[in-house]
Amino acid sequence: MEQYRLLAECLLPARMLDWFDLKTVRVEKKGDTQVIHLYLDENEQKPDDGEDLRPNGFTRESVFHDFPIRGQEVLLHVRRLMPQGLVIDIKAFVFRKL
Repeated sequence: MEQYRLLAECLLPARMLDWFDLKTVRVEKKGDTQVIHLYLDENEQKPDDGEDLRPNGFTRESVFHDFPIRGQEVLLHVRRLMPQGLVIDIKAFVFRKL
């Protein structure tokens, strides 16, 4: 994936790869065009507030449509870390400590 990192740094929002690791790039044919899939996993960089949260796997993948690149659709598949000691209220999308 390292060969795609420089290209991803040019295409993704500034400093996004400071917080996410590029895991896979896949190109899919869709009719006359192609769809570019970028798979990103949040890395274990600690937040500035110094909380010691240990990762406990990943949340479900969220898929975002990004701006097209030369007429090709771009989808970002993003997984966030699920820290231990947090409860997720799926209905309200609220994170809170136990």
